[in-house]
Amino acid sequence: MSNQIDFVGIGPARAATTWLYECLKAHPQIIMPRWDKKTHFFDLYYERGLGWYENQYSPPDPGQVRGEITETYIFYPEVAARIRRHYPEAKIFACLRDPVERSFSAYLHLRRDGEITVPFEEALGKYGKALVDDNFYYDELVAYFDLFPPEQLMMSVFEEDLKPDPRAFLNRLYGFLGVDDQFLPDRWDQVVNQSVNPRFPLLNKAMLLAHFALRKLDVYKYLTPLKELKAVQKLRFKDGGPDPAEFPAQTRARLRETFAPQVDKLSRLLGRDLSCWR
Repeated sequence: MSNQIDFVGIGPARAATTWLYECLKAHPQIIMPRWDKKTHFFDLYYERGLGWYENQYSPPDPGQVRGEITETYIFYPEVAARIRRHYPEAKIFACLRDPVERSFSAYLHLRRDGEITVPFEEALGKYGKALVDDNFYYDELVAYFDLFPPEQLMMSVFEEDLKPDPRAFLNRLYGFLGVDDQFLPDRWDQVVNQSVNPRFPLLNKAMLLAHFALRKLDVYKYLTPLKELKAVQKLRFKDGGPDPAEFPAQTRARLRETFAPQVDKLSRLLGRDLSCWR
């Protein structure tokens, strides 16, 4: 079927999704969305219909597959059923990161974008969904295991599967998607989308609001290249490496306890030891 969507990466954010997008986009047998790495169709823009969604992709040639990564899909409980309804044969993948580390990374990212300006401990109380609830992976994934057969699911662990050997991880992912698994993209060994120190938080917040406003008007695709310009990046972020925000040890320990029941249930769901997260 020419309108078939073959795979969907569901996230979560702050778990190498931008790197995954770059590696998938580089593969000659894979067609990603034309204007951005994510369409947000199954979570934010479902009412626009399948015609709008499928228009985000170029028509495939024989032997090509089409799909996307929208890193927020995992956070919306209705997404699994929507994908199953329209693309029951689609392959679903996620790369799961230690929920404690992902919580802090999400904080740094929101701080980078000017959404959060308070210390991490305080932010946990004010932004509980983004920093805590969105890391309840078992609750978010159980629907996929109910709706899709195991051979259509690839649930990976960042610390054990991707980080130690990204090349082997890519081989496995490409093979799962049914394309040449020996292809190696040029940027496979580069770090992308690192959380850095914001230069002007209010400016970044204004740009983030503009981002969503333009998406809602469906004209964001025309402005996507602008945000990648070096001059824009230099205006938004300071030089000097990662954001130096603190992650207090007691906060880390408290989050470890918070996520422990979810980690135990997820371990049983995936059928693998997740002691690296304990």
